[in-house]
Amino acid sequence: SFLNPRSAGAFEGGVTTAVHFPIEIGRPKIIVWPNPTKTNINIELTIPIDNLSISLTSLTGLEVFNQKDVELSDKNRLTISPDITIQGLYILKISGLQFKETHLIYIAE
Repeated sequence: SFLNPRSAGAFEGGVTTAVHFPIEIGRPKIIVWPNPTKTNINIELTIPIDNLSISLTSLTGLEVFNQKDVELSDKNRLTISPDITIQGLYILKISGLQFKETHLIYIAE
């Protein structure tokens, strides 16, 4: 990522005395694989999310999968197997308390 020179911190005699890298604390990182997929979609979170909901919607707006209050494994992983017969792009929405993220998933034949 690009380091903005203004975020480099204090300068003394032309020498950087501190460097600031912002860190988002408490925001989960979500890993979704495989993509493209034929059947299963694996979802892994770096931290647990309360009131986790997952939905999968076609680009035409047809919801093909929806699960609320999702329980994760002890490794914060989940595998979903939506019954999709039409190849194409789908929108995977993952949300919880004060959190929402979307991913594009390609379902192949």
